[in-house]
Amino acid sequence: MLRAYFEKNLEALGLPTACKKDPADWAMIKSAVNHELSQMRAAMKSKLDLAIKNRDDLYVLTVALMMYDMKPKYEHWGRLAFLRDCAKTWNNRSATDKKKLAFWDFVDGELSKLRACFKAIAGKDRRVEEASCAHDGGYYDRFFASLVAKDLDAYAINSGELARTIYTNESVSDLQRNIEKVVGTFMTDDIDSAAAAQNEAPVEDLPE
Repeated sequence: MLRAYFEKNLEALGLPTACKKDPADWAMIKSAVNHELSQMRAAMKSKLDLAIKNRDDLYVLTVALMMYDMKPKYEHWGRLAFLRDCAKTWNNRSATDKKKLAFWDFVDGELSKLRACFKAIAGKDRRVEEASCAHDGGYYDRFFASLVAKDLDAYAINSGELARTIYTNESVSDLQRNIEKVVGTFMTDDIDSAAAAQNEAPVEDLPE
């Protein structure tokens, strides 16, 4: 899906739109984008493992994982706490199990289970619960905030104030805003639009 965004917005890659008309050039560009995305995933996994080994706090981990001059926002802390939790679980699997299921496929599976769990909370019960916890953003916010709290409890804060800086939409680059906007529209087969909208809500009142 991210590749599809770049296909429609080649200027974000510094490329002229005319290059899509040349089959050879276009094949090379798609191959390069796929390679870059694979490299990004590999780099993220390595940094997750290093942060676990070094016992870096969540803020140090978040800064380490920011690429292309991206700035950390509230949402990143919850999502990266989730990724570190996944990495710890996957790393404890047997070598045989790891061969059967690659790390990022494992993450996709955990996300699918999470979405299914929230989707199962249907109708009135879901609305009542959301209304009762409206002050802290609802199910998704509470879930990711709990992961942040769990991560900060497991990894003592050892970062400086700069690493804990909170950036808003106004203080990040146009590229970051545009990509976040596009990614926010992505839909998966196992989630409805209402749940997707909730999943994009910012995490509030995170522990410091």
